[in-house]
Amino acid sequence: MNALTALYELLIAQTAIAALVGTRVYGPNQVIKKANFPCILISRVGGSSDLEDEVRAIENAIFDVRCYGNSQPEANAVYAALRDLDKLVNLKTTNYHFHVIELVQTGSDLPEQITESERWDAVYCTLRAEIEKK
Repeated sequence: MNALTALYELLIAQTAIAALVGTRVYGPNQVIKKANFPCILISRVGGSSDLEDEVRAIENAIFDVRCYGNSQPEANAVYAALRDLDKLVNLKTTNYHFHVIELVQTGSDLPEQITESERWDAVYCTLRAEIEKK
């Protein structure tokens, strides 16, 4: 099971998120530019590996998620759409069931030493989820 693929499929399938970013959900090895904003950048930062039992494959994953926008309000809107996933009970895609355990905002914006022209408006968060392969 690929947890990043599961999260990507989930994000682009959500109407509120797709309305803001379309399919601009990028993985950890992709280079993003302001021209791609608004967008979401995801990378896996922890969790367990696949736990196989006789019935199903379950993975607990922790992701670093960055919601970027052309302005801070736009980045906040992307984060708000992501945060609304918490309210959904039965998240699923063609291949996965997804249960959001926790979504915590860890910061916004970049450090003050960055110049205004280099500054990217963003909201940073950590997402913990349980993913079950169908």
